[in-house]
Amino acid sequence: MSRGRVLVAGGGIGGLATAISLRQQGFDAVAFEQAHKLVAIGAAIGVQTNAVRALREIGAVDDVLRAGVPIEHYRYYSWRGHRLVSWPQGDIGRSIGEPTVVVHRAQLQQALLDALPEEAVRLGRTAVGYREDEDGVTLLFEDGTEERGELLVGADGLRSVIRGQLLGPAEPRYSGWVALRGIAPSFSHPAVPIGIARQTLGSGRSFGMWHISDGRLYWVATIAVPETVRDVPGEARKRWILDRFRDAHAPVAELIEATPADAILRNEIHDRPPAPTWSGRRVTLLGDAAHPTTPVTGQGGGQAIIDAHVLGQELGSRPELTTTSLAEAFAAYEARRRPVTSSITEEARRIGAMHHFTSPFLCLGRDLSLKLTPPRVWRRRMEDRLAF
Repeated sequence: MSRGRVLVAGGGIGGLATAISLRQQGFDAVAFEQAHKLVAIGAAIGVQTNAVRALREIGAVDDVLRAGVPIEHYRYYSWRGHRLVSWPQGDIGRSIGEPTVVVHRAQLQQALLDALPEEAVRLGRTAVGYREDEDGVTLLFEDGTEERGELLVGADGLRSVIRGQLLGPAEPRYSGWVALRGIAPSFSHPAVPIGIARQTLGSGRSFGMWHISDGRLYWVATIAVPETVRDVPGEARKRWILDRFRDAHAPVAELIEATPADAILRNEIHDRPPAPTWSGRRVTLLGDAAHPTTPVTGQGGGQAIIDAHVLGQELGSRPELTTTSLAEAFAAYEARRRPVTSSITEEARRIGAMHHFTSPFLCLGRDLSLKLTPPRVWRRRMEDRLAF
């Protein structure tokens, strides 16, 4: 017997994980997604130790681990290829109890879908707002239809409609840089063995690369540009990236060359300042709708999964979904999650700014600071970040 109906606005990673977590607790949770077909947007995603643990808790980890390539070491390099720092991501994961893996977003999305019954995901449903009252909440759709439940979770991303109504309209803040992502279908190089994640820092530019399944190599190029700079598609986009990375150390340019132009994605990167609350009477926010974060720490999708797990725990511990019990559950959920996500959002913004220094003096100081920081400090930072 269902403990109550929960409406989830959004069928991305956070929305699907929320439906899984809440159904595990006995709720009839349904995710409503505006897309008519679930297509993974993006190339790949790092699922770090803390997110893997959350996936295990909600019973959706096995397929992700089978599909993922584990990361043993994470390394920073200078533009000329000198190693600045390295930390043992694999050892850190083993000490905590779960690995860090990199998977294609489609594989993570499919693993989450496979953990849900077909009726738990409704496609082609574009949410435009909601009405809440003492007894429940009604989710409103673009086509004029409505859905009624005891609770609404806004997991509808950076420009969340649910957040806009709950907290008021506000534009996200531009990071100052764009990200271009690609996957080389078959690429090997002695400098990039499997299990090594590499990040190269330059002047106003950075470049990361990670192996994923089937011999593919995933990469992300980031470039500091004004928000007014517009995209150029196809081969012109690929040439634009190559012009900015051609003089980086090997195999950066070779990897870009090996990637089909139509497989290179471009996104302006935004986040939002931490919000003082995520919740109303019968509405709460999750993932990018609550705390969008620049992707430099690899924690965005993972934090949404952890949100879903924690929200499920807090709601599951209440006997019924009254306004009083929901207020208690939301307060406990936010107490556990907002301090963590706020810290990660602000840390990611600081690191992103550091990655995109353009002053030669600041770039030199950044590289020296990374090189001179003791390995034990890096390990402690990662252990703190990966705990939840």
